[in-house]
Order: sequence, then C-alpha cells, then structure tokens
Amino acid sequence: MLEFCALDNMDSDDSDMDLMVLSAEAQQVQGGTNAIRLECQLGGHAVVLLVDSGSSHSFISARLAAHIAGQQLLPAQQTVRIAGGGTLPCTHIIPACAWSAAGHEFKCDFKVLPLQHHDGIVGMDWLSSLGTMQVNWLEKWLAFDHHGRSVFLQGCPPETFSCTVVELHLVQPENVKEDLVALPAQFQELLDQYTTVFEPPTGLPPRRSCDHRIPLMEGARPVNIRPYWYSPELKSEIEKQVQEMLQTGVIIPSSSPFASPIIMVKKKDGSWRLCVDYRHLNLLTLKSKYPLPVIDELFDELTGASWFSKLDLRAGYHQIRLAPGEEYKTAFHTHNGHYKFTVLAFGLTGGPCTFQSVMNDDLAPVLREPNKCAVVFFDDILVFSITLEDHLHHLKQVLDLLQEHQWKIKGSKCAFAQCSISYLGYVVSEEGVATDPAKIEVVVKWPVPANLKELRGFLGLSGYYRKFVRHYGMISQPLTHLLRKNIPFVWSSEAQSAFDQLKRALTTAPVLSLPNFQKQFVIETDACDTGVGAVLLQDGH
Repeated sequence: MLEFCALDNMDSDDSDMDLMVLSAEAQQVQGGTNAIRLECQLGGHAVVLLVDSGSSHSFISARLAAHIAGQQLLPAQQTVRIAGGGTLPCTHIIPACAWSAAGHEFKCDFKVLPLQHHDGIVGMDWLSSLGTMQVNWLEKWLAFDHHGRSVFLQGCPPETFSCTVVELHLVQPENVKEDLVALPAQFQELLDQYTTVFEPPTGLPPRRSCDHRIPLMEGARPVNIRPYWYSPELKSEIEKQVQEMLQTGVIIPSSSPFASPIIMVKKKDGSWRLCVDYRHLNLLTLKSKYPLPVIDELFDELTGASWFSKLDLRAGYHQIRLAPGEEYKTAFHTHNGHYKFTVLAFGLTGGPCTFQSVMNDDLAPVLREPNKCAVVFFDDILVFSITLEDHLHHLKQVLDLLQEHQWKIKGSKCAFAQCSISYLGYVVSEEGVATDPAKIEVVVKWPVPANLKELRGFLGLSGYYRKFVRHYGMISQPLTHLLRKNIPFVWSSEAQSAFDQLKRALTTAPVLSLPNFQKQFVIETDACDTGVGAVLLQDGH
C-alpha cells in the first residue's frame, strides 16, 4: 500500500503544452499491470475509466464524447504528448463533466482524444484535486476523503474490462463493429427482437407504394454516350464491382437503346465507387414536384423531447424498385458490357422525391399526431420522446413499421436511447439545437482560400450554421463580394478579417432552444435603410 499527497493543481494552466501528457499505460489494451479501472456512470452510460497517475490530464474517448452533452471547442488546438514519442491533437473539451463511482459523484474537465482502448482516463488533474489518499496498486483500490465523506473505490479485475463504446451487440452476419455506447438492458432486449431489420438485404426489395418512374419529355430520344477511357487497373475494378452487383440482382444484362457512361470516383479510404453519369438522361426527364422536408421545420417537432434514437437505412436507394418497364432507361455500358438497374440508381433526377415519398408513406403512423414520435429526412430517421419509458415504446413502433415494410438499417450508423445525438449536421438535446463540433472543427481548420472554389466551399459549410451567428450576412460580406462576376480574386485584409471573425463566431455559437408553440414569441429586430434583421425569442432565449 502506498500513501502519498497528490500534487497541488498540477495543470493550472492549460496553455502550457508541456504538461499535456498521455502515459504509456493509457495506450495499452488493459492499461498495464498496475492500472486501476473503475466501473462508473457518465452521462447516463455505464463506462470504465482508467485511473492513471502518469497522464497529466483527464481524457475521454471521442466515440463516447459524441454521445455526451456539453462538448465544447477549445479556443485553440492543443497538443498532447504521448509517452515514447509522438503527439495527438486535442480540439474539444467537456468541462466540469459529472461522473460517479460507488455512489460518489465527481467532476472532471475531460479533454477529447481518439482513445483506442479506453472509454476515459482520469489523470493527475483529478488525482491532485483529492489531496492525501491511499492507493493499493496490487489490490486495485483507492481511499480518500471527498467533501467530508470517506470514499473507497475498488477497481475491477482485468478479465472484466472491456471498452463499452466499441460494440453494440447486435446479431449481424457481417460482424460490423458498432460505434455506440452500451445500452440499457431493456433497449438491448428490444433490438434483439429485430435482428432481421439489421441484416444485409438478400435479393431484390419488395414492391412499394411508390416504385420509381422516369417520365421523359415528349419526343425524347434515347441517350447513347460512348464510354469514358479507363486504365487497365480501373477496368479490373469496374469488372469486379459489376460482378458484385450482378450477383445481388441490383443490375442485369441489357440490350436497351439507352447507354449512359460510368465514372469511377475515389472515396476517402482510397477505394473506388462506381457511379453512372445520368446527366444527359436527367435533362430529358420531367422533374418531380414532390415537396422535400425543410430541416428547420423538422426540428420544430422535437419540442420537449429528452431521449433520442437515430436510424440510418442501409443503401436506401437500392431498397426501392424501379417501376415495371422503367429499367431500360437506366442502362449503362462499360468497356465490356451493357447493363441496366432493377432498383433506384444513384444520380437519377427525381430519386430524392421518390425516396422521401416512400418513407413518408411507410412511416406515416408515427410522423403525425396522435402517435407522433419520429421525423424522417430521406434515409435518416430520428425517434424522439419525453421519457425513457415512452422512448422504448416509440422505438418499437418505428422498428415494427420498418420490419413490416422490409426496410434494412445499418447498425453501425445508428444510435439508441441518447440524451444528446448528432442529426443532419446538428447536435440535438433537451436543451435545444447546437452546432456539430466535428463540422465546426473542419471550419476552424479551413486554410485561407486560394481561389473561388475553396472560398465557395468555406462559405457553403459555414453558411449551413448561419442562424447560429449574429449578423452572419454582414460579417461575410467581404467574402461574398469576391464571388461576384468580373471581379478578380484578391485576398484583402478585410477578407482575412471576415474569415477569422466567422471562425471565432462559430466556435462560440449558442445553443438554439426548440420552439414551444404553446408559449408566446417575441421578435427582436434591428433595421436600417436597406434591410431588417430579426431574432425570434421565447422565455428570453
């Protein structure tokens, strides 16, 4: 047994980069032979925290942090030194995050890191705040006084240790590793009843209420565009992917007069995606007028909700059939074959309208009163409830409908029974709607645009969150001015100032409360000779 007096406030200044250290123990799967692991509750989830006197700060896994409310962007990126050499970037923090062990509650400022083997690590910043303590590294326990109470924390043995945020135990043939927090028992039991919904599709999907049609303009002639040139290496990849689609029935051989070319697009992981260039076909297609959802209106439905689950369909387009007789219009050719789709193909105009129409029809019982408990945006379904008990019932209703209509969802992209959840680029919780830290991080790290394309990309991403930034239009004016025609692209000091100001504004963006239509609204406006700006308030928020 070792008795020691912990260092006093070892890291009082986070700006001192030399004090940001992650120990070698924290990088091992079991945390090393002398590690103490505590079974804890954090943000409503059962987790295991590593007690590590060799790490200067307390850290939390980025996977777990994504499901915990209160995550904030640091004013500037910090660097964590790893024992043995190397560094890790740290851009987010969850300040004063509450967690409990053995009935005792504590708080830590958790820095967010991409930890591979641990839910979280409590380091010297937490240990030093406890004062004198007793530690038995052999028997794995800590003893100290905390807020006038004697605390005894017994660590769990190595054989019981597992990182709870790695896997959701769904029965899936492909053994997909799920990036989810461990679920309450009743939710796991519910999901176990719907294993067929999580299985990959086999064969063609059923006929649905709105199989996709491709109405052509009167007098339209078949599209016939010669194939693009590809290297021998890419030709082999094309043949491989075509063969896979033939085996699943997504495509079949064709003798259609239509022939669109294909394009191979490189994905982030270095693999290739086969896409059909339907631009010429789309020019001849009559456009659908089916109304698509507005994201802001979807969030209006969430007033009062505290529990959320997110479901993501597996290759949603390919779960919708083409209407009989429409297949020949989707024909495409490669260097060694001519094929046509049997399901809705990506890139077809009208595809999003068909998809949204089918989802609205199949999930209609839960989209409006009296059983309203879900919103749907194409293949992204959000289930919401006021209480955990209601949420279990609502999730069952949605899964029943998906199973009835033979929809397949991808477990690795789902999240269940969360108090805070990422949806459509926002973080939704009981407190309201906030910006997604991962998306804001991209904006903050965006380099100074060197051309119009890079500037449009920055304004497109930052503009997605413009409602979070007061006077966004005024701040961004020097940047939007550069987009005008016949104006040379010259990066001025005014443009740099606007660029930096937008970044700062997004890092301190407020949480927007969800509107309650049973309460009174207040409009706060400012006006000038050329325009009016307004903010909608409720209860002073």
